[in-house]
Order: sequence, then C-alpha cells, then structure tokens
Amino acid sequence: YIITDILRWAVTDGLSSNARVSGIEVASKTGTTNYDEATITAHKLSSSAINDSWIIAYTQSYSLAIWYGYDTISNVNYNTAGANKTLIKAVVKAVFTEKGETFTIPDSVVKVSVEKDSDPVALPSDSTPSSQIITAWFKKGSEPTTISSKYNSLANVSNLKGTYNSSTNKTTLTWDYTISSSLQTYLTNNAATV
Repeated sequence: YIITDILRWAVTDGLSSNARVSGIEVASKTGTTNYDEATITAHKLSSSAINDSWIIAYTQSYSLAIWYGYDTISNVNYNTAGANKTLIKAVVKAVFTEKGETFTIPDSVVKVSVEKDSDPVALPSDSTPSSQIITAWFKKGSEPTTISSKYNSLANVSNLKGTYNSSTNKTTLTWDYTISSSLQTYLTNNAATV
C-alpha cells in the first residue's frame, strides 16, 4: 500500500499525470530507455530520441502495461519524452471505468504526522510550524517515536540573579525557566536530566 500511495501521487502530481482519470484512484510508474551515443550517430537521431517508453498503471481492480516504441530504428521512427501521452490517456480512460473505487488501506499500515525533512523521520514537536508537518504511511510498529528537537526553543528566563564572589573572582547566575512538554519528552527519551 505504501508503494501504491507513492505511485498514486505520481498520477496526481508527478510524471504519470496522463494516467489520471476523474473519479478513479490510479497508481502508475513510467519508464524509458535511452539510445547510446553510437546508435544516435549511426541512425542520425535527434539528441532527444529515446528507445522505449513504458507505463504501468493500476487501480484496485485492474492493471495495464503499455509499451510505446518502434521495432525498427530510423531517423523518422523514434520516440521523444512524452510522445505516448495521447495513447496512454486514451487506453487508461477506456480500461479504468470503476468510478469511486479507491485503494484499500490494510490494517498493517498507519498514517502518522511527521516533521518534514527530518532525518531520521521524527514526530513534530509542540514548536514545529504547521507548514513543516506532513503525513506519511508506515508499516504498523515501524512508525517513529522520537520527537524532533529542530524547532524547540527555550522560554525566556525569569528571576535572573547574579552574585559576585570577590575572593574567587567568580560570578554565579541563577534563574527560573520553564521548558515545553515536547522538550521535556525529548530530554527524557535521550536520557538527559533537567
């Protein structure tokens, strides 16, 4: 399901947008093979020529694979990126007709809010901006448990006092402070003491 969700994104927002059909959840992966420089030169092909173009697309009920290419290479029979868009759109619309059908999320997969670009993946803290929180799928039991400390901030101190000891030539500062619950959790999880 996690791979399907990624390939679903490829249809809604990525390179497989030609497999999009209104009202139907579609997952898809595209692929191409390139000519080597010797073949391009020998057949006087455009520098943008590609050999094969594929798309594999599927729904909850059907799957299809389309190969687009030429059996014989010539300077008029070759693909370029995106040359198969019209064919793919026509085939996908003809085959995928089960309106409203969605992919079933298995019980073994959970959706979790995480902090964007955290590495390793971490849960957002109380201080994480909402623009930096995304959702991700995990196999149940493998979801992150560590809270990110990237956006943690210390509260302003209060009751700041300083005392100077002239015999030791040292100044001692004391203050009161409060830490956020996410920072407290972070410190606790990392065996630190407050």
